[in-house]
Amino acid sequence: MLEPLLEGISNRLGGRERLIRALFFLALLDLLAVWAYQRGAASELPYVPEPPRCSALAVLSADYDWRRDLPGPETARRLAYAYLLHRAGRADTLLLLGGRREGHPTTGAQIMARVLRAAGVRAVLLADTLSHDTPGNLQALLQHWQDQRWSSVGLISSDMHLWRARPLLDGQDSLLLLPYPAPAAAGLAARWGTVKRTHYEWAARLVQLLPEATRQNATRWFRQKTYQWNWL
Repeated sequence: MLEPLLEGISNRLGGRERLIRALFFLALLDLLAVWAYQRGAASELPYVPEPPRCSALAVLSADYDWRRDLPGPETARRLAYAYLLHRAGRADTLLLLGGRREGHPTTGAQIMARVLRAAGVRAVLLADTLSHDTPGNLQALLQHWQDQRWSSVGLISSDMHLWRARPLLDGQDSLLLLPYPAPAAAGLAARWGTVKRTHYEWAARLVQLLPEATRQNATRWFRQKTYQWNWL
């Protein structure tokens, strides 16, 4: 009488073991893909220790704590690099790009400008507050570039973000792509954050392929679900 019961238990355990092995294999493939993507971005857009002087530096918006009007870790890294380049005399003008979310009076560009002013930056701060995603940020950048008649612009972001943005900037030979130096991933939390950012970049690449209206709707839905992020 016990044989059917024991056989059923064995089959269920065997099925769970196969599921666990399959999930482990998929997780391993995912980590390998993350590693390859990060290496590809770093290879395509290496960090430049001594970038040339340019007419302006453009900083694209990233993550924010909208409840406290503070930049998130990714935005802070971009701002820190812009601050260092400005202090090194690489550019006198900073162009800050980032719009607002529905229901929030403060824009991403205003948050960045506030942080830089608090750090003692006295450069000209031109804040674009209308663009809300990477394609919109880049369109605003090109419009400011034309209006100001700058000879060259340095665009600051992460290597993965700039790698995704580069196809949208074909023909802009005077645009310098300046990835900030990659932070050392110390600890499990930092490494997990890098994995999440890589998955985000994959999703954002897919969103960029959508028609403009669909892309805007997808971005709006994403931001409603992830309150403090502004990465698309």
